[in-house]
This record gives sequence, C-alpha cells and structure tokens, in this order.
Amino acid sequence: MTNALNAVADAPASDAPLDAYGRALEQAAPLRVAADPAALLQVLLARDAVAVEPRGTLTAEASARLLRLDETLRSQASELSVPLAEGVMETWRETFTPPPDAWWWHLDAISTQAAEKKSPWWSVLTGIVLTISASLTAEIARRFLSNGPDFYGAFTTISQGAVTLLAGSSLTQKGRRWLAGWFHLFGGSPERSLRGYTVLAAGVLTLVGLFRLSLPWIALHYYDARGRELFEQRRLHDAIEHFQRAVNLAPEKDQPHFDLADAFEEVLDIDKAIVEYQAAIQLNPNNYQAYNNLARLYLVKRKDPEGAMRALRKGFIRVGEELKKQGISCPAPSPLCQGADYTLHKNLAWVNVTQKWYRLARLDLDAARNDRPDGGGAYCLLAQVEVAEEHLAEATAAWGRCLGAEATRKLLSGEEKYRTEDIEETWIAMAQEWESNLKGVELR
Repeated sequence: MTNALNAVADAPASDAPLDAYGRALEQAAPLRVAADPAALLQVLLARDAVAVEPRGTLTAEASARLLRLDETLRSQASELSVPLAEGVMETWRETFTPPPDAWWWHLDAISTQAAEKKSPWWSVLTGIVLTISASLTAEIARRFLSNGPDFYGAFTTISQGAVTLLAGSSLTQKGRRWLAGWFHLFGGSPERSLRGYTVLAAGVLTLVGLFRLSLPWIALHYYDARGRELFEQRRLHDAIEHFQRAVNLAPEKDQPHFDLADAFEEVLDIDKAIVEYQAAIQLNPNNYQAYNNLARLYLVKRKDPEGAMRALRKGFIRVGEELKKQGISCPAPSPLCQGADYTLHKNLAWVNVTQKWYRLARLDLDAARNDRPDGGGAYCLLAQVEVAEEHLAEATAAWGRCLGAEATRKLLSGEEKYRTEDIEETWIAMAQEWESNLKGVELR
C-alpha cells in the first residue's frame, strides 16, 4: 500500500493524471494484483486524481480516452477484485473514505452485480433452496425442542442451523465475498461462483432433507428404545419424556404412541393414556395390543364395559382380516393366534365376567386357552367363572395356574418381561385369598 502511495506521489509533474491512470491500469494485471494488492490500489488512487480535475479541463480526446479506461476497469472488475483477500476493499474504503459516486472503489460489488445480471436465475434458485432449507431446519428444531431442550436435540438443532446459516451467507455481500475468495482459489469466476452458491445451498438442503428423513429412525432407535429401558427401571417420568420426544419426532409411527400410553397408564394418567392408545390405533389399525389395552382402561378405570366391548370387537375384526390375509387358521404357532387372538378372547371373557355372563365368558376362555394353553390371565378369569358356578375343585386348580403364571413372570427381566402378559393385581389378590381360605379350612 505504501508503494502505491509513493508511486502516485512521485510521478513526474509532466504526467497528466489521465496518463498515470492509464499506466496504472495497464500494470494492474490480475496475477499481479493477486501477488501485490497495492497494484490495484494504485489504479484507484490514480482514478481519484482524475476525478479531482475541474470539469471542462479535459479535451474531447481526453474525455473519450477516460471513457475507454473506465470501461476497461469496469470490464476487469471481476478479475481485479476477486483475487483480493476478504475485506481488503472494505478496509480501503474505510481508510480513504471515497465519495459515494466514486464507483471504482466498489469493484467487488460491480463484479457481483455483473455476474448476477448475466445469470440472474442462479441467485433466485439459491434463495428458493435456502428458504426450503430454513423451513426444514425450523421444523426439525420445533420437533426436537417442543418438550424442552436435551443434549442430543440441542446439538442437532444448532448444527443444522449453523450449516444453513453458512449457506445463507451466500445471499449477503460479505458472505459472497468470503465464498468468492474460496471459489477463486480453485479457479472459479464470478459466474461460476453464482453456480457454486447454488450448489452449496443444494448440498445443505440435501443434508437437512436427509436428516429430516432420519427423524423416525432416531425416534424409534434412540428415544423410544431408551424410554423402554427407563420404563423397565421404573423411572417412569424419564421414560415418559423420552416417549414424548419420540412421538414429536415421528408422530406418524404408532409404536411411540403405544409406549407413551403404556407409561401414562403406569402413572395413572388415564385420560392421556386413552388418547395415546387411540392415536396408535388410528395410525395402525392392526395394533391389536392397543385395542386390548384400551378395552382394559374402559373396563377398569372408566367402568365402561360397552366401550371395552366395542374396542375388542374392532380388534377381532382387524385380527381376523390379518389372519385371512396370511391364510392362518387358529390355533396355529403364529404370533397372531398366540398373541392377538388369545388376548382378545381373554379380555372379552373379562368383560363377560364383570357382566356375570359366565357361559359366554367360558366360551371365550376356551378359545383363549386353545390359542395359548399357558396363558395365566385366562386361568385367573376361569377360576372366577368356576367360583361363580360353585365348581370348587376346578376353581382351586385354576387359581393355582394363575399364581404359577405370575410367579414365572416375576423371574423374567428386561424386554422379555416387558413383552409378557400382565396379570391384574386384583386377580392375584383373589387367588391368594382363595388359597388362604383353603388353608384355614384344612387347619380347622
């Protein structure tokens, strides 16, 4: 910079400002400017010297020459300004404070404007792509942070926002200058830089889009899976928080809704549990376990046997359609027979027991035990039917099978226990009371 100032100051007095401007422009080749930015500064200062000449002092020939030199400088704006390091021309403007109409101090802006005029659609396309990226990023952040921030959610949201912000800098003057400097290192012209901005924005959109598509996987394999671990550890409120995050990330998946309903049921938030079971059924009409659990809540918590029966009948319809589709006839070694059909029959028998329809209950219990002979819940209900019909020996045997199934369940742990049939606490209490009474009779 000092060399440029000295070169202008030491010019011979016979040299007119216009001649100095012409010589400086001839010497300011792009390669030289890249090696020594002072070469371009000399051009700008020489042009300042021309500008301060009083109007009317230039001859027609000199005016024509000035127009040609200015046109040359404008046409070389890209080649001369792009090699400069980020912020150099802005620093020069702050130092020399040129007047607003001194266009030659804004070669960087002229370079960008010329490229945009030549290829205007690149900027439009970049803006559209970045808008989509920003929208997706905002949606991802909303899903992650709707239940408050956690480390994983905050980290991913900040990362996504930072990447989008980086690409968005291509729409600002400073950002474009910074990116243009990088593009120039790889031989990029301003026109190629515009395409580069669009490619960068498209790359960001691809990353954000792929991350958006991965949300269901994160929901199921991280938050929902961790929620089940916490559920097994009886850390129910932490489990609920993880299940809720899974629901927020993948509201279209039925499993997080089902697990969240199960957790709400454990903390006796029955209304929320019913809502989540209904959501699971709406998303997956073949989720027979949701029908069963919903029927149980209607029966036990709301004292609504009719609502329970409606839910169970819908479950029977869905299971029947699935069995027909797979060509299965129960009993068979199939999860649908040993799981779905058994549980539906058992719970329908439960409804019939509460209504004292014992003959209907026995029919459903026979079907349930036919599908799954070791089902403990079915024996608990069968014992109640035998007691009501005063078949004492049969009732004693059934209560014994009921207690045996519960004892076996307590020996399990982890996911195996989580998937095992729950037996109602009231049934266990009834079985224990029956055995206690029997012992009392024997002692007497």
